[in-house]
Amino acid sequence: MVDDFDYRFSSEVFDDQTGLVYYNHRYYSPELGMWLSKDPIGERGGYNLYGMVGNNAVDKF
Repeated sequence: MVDDFDYRFSSEVFDDQTGLVYYNHRYYSPELGMWLSKDPIGERGGYNLYGMVGNNAVDKF
């Protein structure tokens, strides 16, 4: 049943063919648990270019 939906845990579309989630500017791999490309804003978002909200989304929102 879950395969019938493009939206799963994330608010973005999951691609069944690649297994990736596209977040408007870069791809996220749920299997690897990481982004596959650098943060498009560069070091302005922090020195970890592959991170998001300091890897602590609960405290950031």
